[in-house]
Amino acid sequence: TTLKDEINTENNTRTFFVNILDSRKNIVFLSAGAHPDIAAIKQSVNKNKNYKLTNISNLKELSQQNELNLVIAHQLPYDNASYETLKALQEKHIPILYIIGKRTNFNLFNQLNNGLKITVYNKNTITPSLARYNNNFSLFSLSEKTLEMFNNLPPLTTPLARYDVSQGLQTLTYQTHNSLKTDYPLIAFNNDADNKSAI
Repeated sequence: TTLKDEINTENNTRTFFVNILDSRKNIVFLSAGAHPDIAAIKQSVNKNKNYKLTNISNLKELSQQNELNLVIAHQLPYDNASYETLKALQEKHIPILYIIGKRTNFNLFNQLNNGLKITVYNKNTITPSLARYNNNFSLFSLSEKTLEMFNNLPPLTTPLARYDVSQGLQTLTYQTHNSLKTDYPLIAFNNDADNKSAI
């Protein structure tokens, strides 16, 4: 508004723009096919307003995604096309969370050099594995509540296999079969600057 006897009215208004940035993290979910875990994972991720999750079943759709922050690879790689896709993501230094399952092709998985080589003895033999926290894990810290949660989680199914761990892999939890404590990783992280991944 103009004041009475005001000589200069040019400084009474200013035009400015507010640029609102979408700072959500862009996560893509790739899967080898339908699985009951997929809906639960998607629901859990979508609860956080800081994440934008896109489900892609056709690998060709992946090239249309901009600025990927994380790819969740459910039971991948399972064929050469999914292997090539994951290899291309690694070359772009995009972090990948691998969820191993029955459809995972372990020969192709091992070629991705994620810090863990899994040599399956019998693909049809799986075993329930409880999580046992690694007290020497140092990549990040967990709250007491989260550590207690590990004791109450249901078992995950893991293949009966030999697990060869590279020096750069940090194991968060080990597999416990019945009451047998192993040094096989159940959840692990590769924090290599060129190839960040979780398994």
